[in-house]
Amino acid sequence: MRSASLAALFVLLPVGSVFAAEPKTNVTDAIAAFRDICLKTAPSFSGAVDAAKVYGIEVVDDSGSALKLGFNKDQSVGIQLKKNECVITTPPQSTRKLTKQFVAAIGDFLGTPVDKRLPSLITISGQPFVVFHNRVDGETFVLMKKQ
Repeated sequence: MRSASLAALFVLLPVGSVFAAEPKTNVTDAIAAFRDICLKTAPSFSGAVDAAKVYGIEVVDDSGSALKLGFNKDQSVGIQLKKNECVITTPPQSTRKLTKQFVAAIGDFLGTPVDKRLPSLITISGQPFVVFHNRVDGETFVLMKKQ
């Protein structure tokens, strides 16, 4: 009787109603967002909020703090901005080539190869920056001014 009740329960539930699908992030778009929002607005990041809008990211100024945060509507791409740092985040991605794609995009932007081992030191407009990619609990692409 118990197995019949469970079977009836599964028949009554429409597929997909119990588990919401996680947003699918296009990795290329996340890396392009990093290029357009972080790299292109460095070293000051003054245009980062406007650049984020192109990707549907609404940035909120955290009053009383130097931190600005934002996400696109499905929260598949996020941003964190500070005076000396620009970060793009996405949910975890399954591709093992993500760091390689990230490094290649930075190299393309700079017009020079970037060390494949991260963190790596780069120069933008004569200022030193550290770039790195963290894969813990999602993807985090970071551009941070070297102090």
